[in-house]
Amino acid sequence: MVSPVENARLKSELGRLRRRNKKLRADKQRLLSRMWGEQARQAALEKEIEVERLRAEELRLRYELLVVERALDVAKCELGEAKEAEFRRKPM
Repeated sequence: MVSPVENARLKSELGRLRRRNKKLRADKQRLLSRMWGEQARQAALEKEIEVERLRAEELRLRYELLVVERALDVAKCELGEAKEAEFRRKPM
């Protein structure tokens, strides 16, 4: 049988351990929240990098399209000039 003094000491120790456990669980939650926040920031940065990469790709493709359109315009002009020259060479 446990003496009243020993019983009081054990209850006190149990209370101390419960408070410590509660504090440790709260610390764990804070650390997990901080970690999740860091992961969310990292994911947001990765998305931002991907968006910038896609914008750069879009600009590159727009530039290529402008180059092709310019070449097409030049070719149309040259074709028109060639047809005009051919028309002038034909006797009427």
